[in-house]
Amino acid sequence: EDVKAYFSLGACMEGVSQLASCLFGLKFVANAVLPGETWHKDVIKVDIEDAEGRQVGTVYCDFLEREGKPSQDCHYTIRGGRVINQSPIVCIQLNLTRATDSPPLLLFDEVENLFHEWGHALHSMLARTRYQHVTGTRCSTDLAEIPSTLFESFALHPKVVPHYARHWKTGEPLRDAEQVFERIRLLRGFGQSLEISQQAVHSLLDQQLHSTKPLPAPSNEMLHKIQSEFLQFWFNPALGTAWTHRFGHLSGYGARYYFYLMARAAANLILRRLGMGELFLDPNKHLLCIWKMISYF
Repeated sequence: EDVKAYFSLGACMEGVSQLASCLFGLKFVANAVLPGETWHKDVIKVDIEDAEGRQVGTVYCDFLEREGKPSQDCHYTIRGGRVINQSPIVCIQLNLTRATDSPPLLLFDEVENLFHEWGHALHSMLARTRYQHVTGTRCSTDLAEIPSTLFESFALHPKVVPHYARHWKTGEPLRDAEQVFERIRLLRGFGQSLEISQQAVHSLLDQQLHSTKPLPAPSNEMLHKIQSEFLQFWFNPALGTAWTHRFGHLSGYGARYYFYLMARAAANLILRRLGMGELFLDPNKHLLCIWKMISYF
């Protein structure tokens, strides 16, 4: 909470903009909207331009919470990009808390969510295919989460944060940065092994639910069996309620929940190959490296 003042929405957007410029040679331009162009007055229009000033696409940023707005953070495509004569239009939706005496100030997980969704948006901005319905994040789900997870990895990276974290009122850079980064490292590491284990268990359940017909048992019993088999050294799981009925990924992604773990592994591999010390010095080098690595997957 005490460092939120250095992570205002404006400062974090500056970080996203700097990364997009350094990695992809892109420029963010906030433009006024036309009457009736957006669905709410809070929505901000950001046009994306390349290094020569040519428009690449448009991102509508709907960042603030309001009554009746869906609660999930997400990116969705309004119009997909095509190789010929069609630039992409997408929306990023967040639910940041409104502030009365300051701009919106973000917690660490909110900073990561912002960068994550911008990773999806930039994927959609840069993709060009013959048919717009298979462009950007409309690709194979094995690939769709890699760019966003990679961009999320930059959000709180010690080489990145000093370039954008500024006090919203004074403009001062983040104080005691090394201590803050150590706190971030400890916070992100706490319980991580259990979280990854749970994701692996849910991935196994997802595979079984979509591979066995008829199902050998109710889904909560199937989950309990997997937990007992693979997590017995961590804890003794009890047979729970039908939580699986409320876990939308098991139906929406259909046997592909595993790709979140795969995306984390791929993003970490790409991050190690980038040479973060030169991140803001040689954008062409990093752009080539990123696309080579993503193409590999």
